[in-house]
Amino acid sequence: AAAKLLPEIVFLAHNLHRREEAARYALLAAERVELDPLLLRQLALQLDEREQWRRALRLYEKAWQGRNGSSPDQPATTSGDVLLQMEIGRLYFLVEDYARSAAVFARVRETLEHPERISQNESLQKLVLGQPDRTYRILAEAFLQAGRFDDAAALFRKAQETAKNAPQLAFQLARVAAKRGRHDDALRQLDSYLQAHATSEGGAPYALLREELQ
Repeated sequence: AAAKLLPEIVFLAHNLHRREEAARYALLAAERVELDPLLLRQLALQLDEREQWRRALRLYEKAWQGRNGSSPDQPATTSGDVLLQMEIGRLYFLVEDYARSAAVFARVRETLEHPERISQNESLQKLVLGQPDRTYRILAEAFLQAGRFDDAAALFRKAQETAKNAPQLAFQLARVAAKRGRHDDALRQLDSYLQAHATSEGGAPYALLREELQ
């Protein structure tokens, strides 16, 4: 009955550094009243840092709706939107909603390939990508788990354009081939990794090799 007070409670709790209460009331408010998208993102970040990913995701989704009024798998219009999509896509991945994660990351990829479509895009690549090889691998993992194998392979290759790590790429492509059920291709890629005497992927290549041989 007092929903209009929720933003005041959230703001007060946030300013008093009572983070748990601020987040709890923000979640209550999210479905009833409008909250400042910037405040929602700050609270979501705090929940994310405490690995409360589902709660953080709800606040990030609400922040997106407050800016755009649509679902986060829609085209971005600003650099801030793209950064928000990165966070939402990553959290979808962490809660194992791979289809949604891939859908959001597909928009991020599209924007990175066509930065002229958004405003204030001068530093978009640097701002969003940060470490390009790491960012592209995150996107590739989401596509891989969502069964979008061509996209996954393309982004693993994109990651290696800056990392220059051929054995690592061979292992990632072996994973894609294994997911496709192309066992001979997977074994060939694994052989390339092993012949390089690489150790960057730890025991994972050997576990995959055992599965593929079986």
